[in-house]
Amino acid sequence: MHMNRRATSGLLLLLAMNAVLAQDVTLPVVLGRLHQYLSDYAELLPATIAVERYHQSVGNFERVLLESEFGIVQVPKHPQWLGFRDVVMVNGKAVEGRDRRLVTLFEDLTVSAIERAGRISDESARFNIGPVTRTINDPALVLELLDSRNADRMKFQKDREATLNNIPVWVVRFVETARPTIVRTSSLQDVPSSGRAWIDPSTGRLLRVQASIDTLRRVKCDVDVTFQKTPQLEFWVPATMSERCFDGAFLQQGDATYGDYRKFTVDTRESLESIP
Repeated sequence: MHMNRRATSGLLLLLAMNAVLAQDVTLPVVLGRLHQYLSDYAELLPATIAVERYHQSVGNFERVLLESEFGIVQVPKHPQWLGFRDVVMVNGKAVEGRDRRLVTLFEDLTVSAIERAGRISDESARFNIGPVTRTINDPALVLELLDSRNADRMKFQKDREATLNNIPVWVVRFVETARPTIVRTSSLQDVPSSGRAWIDPSTGRLLRVQASIDTLRRVKCDVDVTFQKTPQLEFWVPATMSERCFDGAFLQQGDATYGDYRKFTVDTRESLESIP
């Protein structure tokens, strides 16, 4: 009886401690953990390149398969997350003059390299199909929306608790309220973002983000990014991205997968000194 009472007391104490811990996990706490996670993530992710296979279609009229080198970086002191796509094959046919250009640049991650990577990505955007011209078809978008620098621009609300990939998560809704908006049209019109994020409340780890962007011209685009741990790295990386854009007449769709991740050892001293 004495041992049973002690075991029961220990169980009650453990349950009480768990209840207190659960009460302490509030939305500000979870968001703080998310922001710290993304801050740590920025230290891990630079100079990481993946192979992207990206199927795009417009209704039943047009289809294309783009195979690219894809990388995301947040150079220290740089104001945003940057995603770069270098298309190397279109529908199985090699694109001339694109022999591991992004890989070469990311081995020397300097300001000039980032600028050249941006030009490469702009060149590759011409292979996108559909009437809606966009650059938001990029997993870096969701990292930018949820970065701590933009926390004051967003209104957050806990939606519910759920399980994703056997991991308990909080589903948190966000709505952009500040102007100018993070995403803007080519004519600099504001296009507010909203969406949901699946966050591990204990670590702040990001498992999935759905983001929606509506324009004044009744164009709506949705981007959905999932993350998973890859054997090649010790942190979670984009695994899939899907996009849906509707302009009132045509539905543009895209589905991308990311694999064969490689991480390079780089020197970022020039970036630290040169970026204001």
